[in-house]
Amino acid sequence: DVDTGRFADANEGAAELFGMSREQLLQREPLDLSPPRQPDGRESKEIAGALIQEALDGKTPVFEWVHRHASGQDIPCEVRLVRLPCAGRRLVRESLIDITERREAEEALHARSGRLRPDVERGSAPRLRLDDQGGRWQTATDRAIGPAARIRCPACPGPGREVRSVSGVETRRVTKDGRVIDVSLSGAPLIDRHGAVTGVVNALVDITPRKRAEQALRESEAKYRTLVEDATYGILRASREGQILAVNPALVEMLAYGSQEELMGIDMGREVFAEPGYWCLLMQRCAVLDRVDGVETRWRRKTGTVITVRVSSRAVHDSDGTLQAVEIIAEDVTGERALESQLRQAQKMEAIGQLTGGIAHDFNNILTAVLSNAELIAGALPPDSSCLRSEVDDIRAASRRGAAMIRKLMAFSRREHLDIRQLDLADVTDDLAPMLTRLLPENIEVIVIRGNGPAMIRADRGAVEQIALNLATNARDAMPDGGTLRIETYATTIDGESGAGHRMGETSEYICLAVSDTGLGIDDAVRTKIFEPFFTTKPPGEGTGLGMSMVYGLIKQHGGLIKVDSEPRRGTTVQVCFPADPSRTRPGATPQAAREVRGGSETILLVEDEEAIRRASQRVLQHFGYEVRVAADGEEALALLSDPNVPVDLVITDVVMPKLGGRKLYDAAQKAGYDVRFIFSSGYAARDMRDGVELDPRLPFLRKPWMVADLLARVREVLDEPREKTAMIAVGPRAIVASRCNEVGIE
Repeated sequence: DVDTGRFADANEGAAELFGMSREQLLQREPLDLSPPRQPDGRESKEIAGALIQEALDGKTPVFEWVHRHASGQDIPCEVRLVRLPCAGRRLVRESLIDITERREAEEALHARSGRLRPDVERGSAPRLRLDDQGGRWQTATDRAIGPAARIRCPACPGPGREVRSVSGVETRRVTKDGRVIDVSLSGAPLIDRHGAVTGVVNALVDITPRKRAEQALRESEAKYRTLVEDATYGILRASREGQILAVNPALVEMLAYGSQEELMGIDMGREVFAEPGYWCLLMQRCAVLDRVDGVETRWRRKTGTVITVRVSSRAVHDSDGTLQAVEIIAEDVTGERALESQLRQAQKMEAIGQLTGGIAHDFNNILTAVLSNAELIAGALPPDSSCLRSEVDDIRAASRRGAAMIRKLMAFSRREHLDIRQLDLADVTDDLAPMLTRLLPENIEVIVIRGNGPAMIRADRGAVEQIALNLATNARDAMPDGGTLRIETYATTIDGESGAGHRMGETSEYICLAVSDTGLGIDDAVRTKIFEPFFTTKPPGEGTGLGMSMVYGLIKQHGGLIKVDSEPRRGTTVQVCFPADPSRTRPGATPQAAREVRGGSETILLVEDEEAIRRASQRVLQHFGYEVRVAADGEEALALLSDPNVPVDLVITDVVMPKLGGRKLYDAAQKAGYDVRFIFSSGYAARDMRDGVELDPRLPFLRKPWMVADLLARVREVLDEPREKTAMIAVGPRAIVASRCNEVGIE
């Protein structure tokens, strides 16, 4: 490790070379293992610094070096330095070959030639040139050369090529059996007493295993470096104190930094982990368990935003088992957790909707009994009992308010299909104003402005109320410090060009509801995404991202359009526009004659599992002259229908009942060939009917709670309708389409 000046690691071969244990070796500094000066007289520290710098610059210096054994004996070595890639650290690998035997062989050869080897201890060696003419050696004793001089092939000099003493030249040779091996070659000329060259001494060491090991190491390093660098998960190494030592590009992107270098030295505990003290807790767990897998925590990006990550960590220990660092693999699971939260929220809303449907059914049954009995009592009171009549009227009014509340609850949870009717949009917003006053905090002023003239549209009132409530709620959240909420209705004309930009239909007359706030506002980037499902600017856990997408879907169901105008810090205005009712006028009051109820003398089979409703309905129908037979479920009703002595003209049946519901009763009656008409009644919304009932919208249906006038009017309407106009109902996978049989030629 260049920065610390100590060994970062060593193998057993190095420990054996220096005559000490690996642990002892790692406690020493590199220069402790060399004599102060090298054989050429230069200081070891000076030479080592220059050679290490060469390696750091990307070169691969190969040289001879004298190391010192633990016993004090000098060890001549061939040394090779290679820089190791490691982000945040400067590491150099030193490969050593003990060349003691090679030196001894060279000395023996020189001794036999009568001359000592001209090595660095003697300080010089003659330079030789091969004669270009006769291929003989020609001496040139006027210049000395050192041990670091280079030669292409000292053993086989060619014409005109200089011969020098060389050491550690790596080359290849072919063995007798044809194998190509890597060798480290050292050579020196043999000189007689007169200074003439008599030959060349070459010492070769087979370094094929080392070269193969180095190549395998390079390939392994490249493979694992690519594995880390190209990983999609963030990978890092940090010191025990939390300082980042190495990272991969995925982690840089995850934490929104500009580069790997920018992350070097960042404190994990203070600048990455969003939860104080979590780094210390992680270190404690790593020290005990060595590995920690799949722990979720929160990290802070450079931008300040907090993300949820799943981390797995591994402890890195030194030779004596002390925790030195930790390696971490991190996966950003923020998106997954947001989707799970949205799914839970959607499931919760679905459960609330189902609960609402059940409550509405039971409450509607209660209100039906209350309303029908209250009307019977009111009809039986003498004209002079004004006090009692007033009290009964209070009961009826309270019951009607309860029924209206249930309809709003069902509309809010979207548990029924759109009920398109003529509405005055201004009246709807006026009715909502008191509710908004309770919904919004006191520091928000609500201003409701009506346009001139009626604002007639054809829409589902519950859907309109839900649109207004969602927009008001968004406006409230955009004004945390208070402000003004302005709700305005007005008529407008939109030409074809403007309408096309909003996917307009052919209608150009629109009634608009504009909801404006003085809040934070949004920029263009957010405005382009606000209708996307699950997109929200609110913090995690405070929004589902479904409000504006629901508003968009509802307004499109009505054939309308929506437009958002906003700027940061300048508030937001959302305009939702409904096609104007072509009549453009408020419907007049129904003549009293048309509202009068009429009775009859037909026989009606009343099928209802709620006893209170069954009794009240029976009394109402009998009071107006009808012959009434009752059944508590569909099975009893089928038995009564099979009695030929009492023909039934009309069946009024609840849809959802035990044993046999209204839909299956109808199917059974049709299959048995009973010529009888049906009116279906239920306190459930159509989409909540448990046995898969999907009633044709043209089939007579009486929604609970009903008023006496509603019941009697629907009975007369069905009984007086010509037989060929009777609507049918969808059955199972088949569809018996409602039709006028005589119009299509079916008898």
